[in-house]
Amino acid sequence: MNLAASIVDTQVQGIVERAGHLLAGDENRKRSAAFVALCVRALLDVDEKEALGRLTDGAGDAGIDAIDLGDVVEGEVIVTVFQGKFKQRDDGDFAFPANEIGKLATSVGAWFDPDLPPFEGDSRLRTRVEEVRSLVREGVYPTVRVVLCSNGRTWDANGQRELERVSGQVTWEHLDLDRLVVLLQPHRSIDDVLRLCTSLAYRATCSVQERSSSVSSPPGAPSAPRLTRL
Repeated sequence: MNLAASIVDTQVQGIVERAGHLLAGDENRKRSAAFVALCVRALLDVDEKEALGRLTDGAGDAGIDAIDLGDVVEGEVIVTVFQGKFKQRDDGDFAFPANEIGKLATSVGAWFDPDLPPFEGDSRLRTRVEEVRSLVREGVYPTVRVVLCSNGRTWDANGQRELERVSGQVTWEHLDLDRLVVLLQPHRSIDDVLRLCTSLAYRATCSVQERSSSVSSPPGAPSAPRLTRL
């Protein structure tokens, strides 16, 4: 097991221990749901309770393990859909299943069509789908972001062919362990990282000043790095 897999596995187990009573199924099912919650927390930058509240994993979930409805901005809303595959293996040598992508590709557009009959399925998912349909009736334009999360590789050529069948209003991305670990790193302000210090190389004091997100360095000292969160 590599470092990224070890970090994720530890955090997944922590969620199971803290919130296992909220997760359905046996130990493996709970770990899979906890993995999706971890992905939701990291990608949407929400806390664990909020991430767990976005889970829809269960009977009649239509292949959706979690869903997030963003704020309406200038007549548009982003709907983020998560599907997770957390294999109980540590080699990561598997591609995201093409058949699962095919199921999502077939139905993703229909979920939010306000002219179709009421959505039948998981009650938590049904509530969110009806919320989106209501917004569409009001003239809000939805963009669907499908996030395929796994502890393996991204989709293969068969999976690519499946997702290409969907219109341009749907975007697809893969969230693997390496990217997940980067997202899980705590936020660090410029003050947390660049401190008043004495440089042994220059025998000078490094001062950190924040002016319109700019950083100034003393004469002769190397420029301070810009910090970017991926």
